[in-house]
Amino acid sequence: GGGGGAGGGTVKKPMHPALAPFELPDQGLVFDLDFFRDRPQPFYAFLDHELRARATSPAKPTIAHYFVRLLAEKGLLLRDYTQNTDGLEERAGIADELVVQANGSLYSCRCLDCKERPTRDGERVYLQTVLEGKVPRCLRCRGGLLKPDLAFYAEPLPPVVL
Repeated sequence: GGGGGAGGGTVKKPMHPALAPFELPDQGLVFDLDFFRDRPQPFYAFLDHELRARATSPAKPTIAHYFVRLLAEKGLLLRDYTQNTDGLEERAGIADELVVQANGSLYSCRCLDCKERPTRDGERVYLQTVLEGKVPRCLRCRGGLLKPDLAFYAEPLPPVVL
């Protein structure tokens, strides 16, 4: 963050509450792919916190989401690009094939080793494992690290975004 020009200097964000126990020098490390491969637990503690917060106080689609759905229903929408990872487009009823999640999704994943995606049931197991405070592993290759479909630092955006 920046100070805003008038001599404010750099503002350091307070550590996210889910990350405090890990004593990280920089909370942004949880979105670094190399750090994630070596120490996935801080990221999954963060994700557990975020998923629980969304479940207890879920965001609701706005009128803009419903407008985009109306455009889709009338055949006027080619794509709906979003940088958000909150799933509000799906909740508003916008067809998955029209939504491009530029930064990815918290709710789906892939294995870093075998590159496979779990089935829908496997994704439910993935999310349940996160909510149990554990690091999710791939059932197909028996142990590969599952990474959510989020664009981490220095990762390319999905080809459909470009």
